[in-house]
Amino acid sequence: MKLTSGKWKFSILIAFSLGCEESLPPRIEPEQALSAQVQASSYQRVIGGFGLGNVFSTLENAHANIRIHNLYDEVLEDSARISGTLRVWLEEHPETGFTVRLTPQMIWGPVQIHNGMITLEPHGSPGGRDSLSFKVFLPHKTDDGVFLFYLVGRSWYQELNGSWYFLSDSIKLVADASIQVFEKVQAIKTKQTRFSLAYKVY
Repeated sequence: MKLTSGKWKFSILIAFSLGCEESLPPRIEPEQALSAQVQASSYQRVIGGFGLGNVFSTLENAHANIRIHNLYDEVLEDSARISGTLRVWLEEHPETGFTVRLTPQMIWGPVQIHNGMITLEPHGSPGGRDSLSFKVFLPHKTDDGVFLFYLVGRSWYQELNGSWYFLSDSIKLVADASIQVFEKVQAIKTKQTRFSLAYKVY
């Protein structure tokens, strides 16, 4: 990984101007240059229905964001290597959930892959350029193929026009992720994040 710092270059010039007998301060490398976290709205409602072929579709998909932060005060730059997974499971039944594989197509925001490289500005840089963000749309089924809204209670209601729909109970979920973004930096794992989904299905 390439580290670049205008501050570090400046300190070198000062040291030489003071004389060759004075030594540079020891360079301290960070134990961990990156952090990662899963972000999801604490409550999301999904409105959808079953169309032709019994295919479930929604007006707006639920999603989670994964952000990789540069914790260092220097630019981090290296060849991109995007791999990892987002895992989501029911809070009360950890064995039930789904896994989403992360891809470069999920990257969004100001930092993108250019010529096979990712560049993160120093920690605290404006405009979010110290972070790489992923937007992950959540599937509505578990890895076993069961719709999430069938795993909780549901109540039926009727619209004024006579059409019927059901509202699911709140589905309490837990998520974490393991992700690698730089070729020379090992994958990092996020802490767990809790959020809820509910469905309105016609």
